[in-house]
Amino acid sequence: SVAAAAGALASALSSMVCRLTVGKKKFKEVEEDLKEVLEKAEKNRKQMQEFIVKDAESFDKVMEAFKLPKYTEEEIQKRNMSIQEATKGAILVPLQVMETGVEALKLTQIVVEKGNPNMVSDAGVSALMAKSAVEGAYLNIRINLNSIEDQVFATSYREKADSTRNEAIGIAGEIAKKVEEKLTQNS
Repeated sequence: SVAAAAGALASALSSMVCRLTVGKKKFKEVEEDLKEVLEKAEKNRKQMQEFIVKDAESFDKVMEAFKLPKYTEEEIQKRNMSIQEATKGAILVPLQVMETGVEALKLTQIVVEKGNPNMVSDAGVSALMAKSAVEGAYLNIRINLNSIEDQVFATSYREKADSTRNEAIGIAGEIAKKVEEKLTQNS
């Protein structure tokens, strides 16, 4: 949930930079691009806010599964199966957070390039928050994968998470360089 909250903040910051750029004569040539980014960033922000709730719900399902009775062999098997299924569900939301975080980074990249240069620090913080969303969700996935008995599932989701994380790290690095460049130009 905290990772998703960081992602919502990232998208909110990108939206803010777009709003402080669109409508200004000086940025007329990038206005349409930033209107599109604004729309997508707002969609991402709303998705991340939904993920906050969905993540809490998936965690609750895991906790409920752990509370199931375990007195008979049948109850133990049912409990274990419920824990496994709930834990798989708890992996899906963080993966969505990671993927949406990468999308937020891609939008922030455009904002850094085309947005009001007086707001480049805000765009930089947006990138940091989006990267934090990805990294936080990644850690949640990794800890939950440790409990998964289905190795095909675990391997598949570990690969997806690793790939998404690596993509985010690359984009965030590019953004950091561009932000530093712009900060240096403006000083």
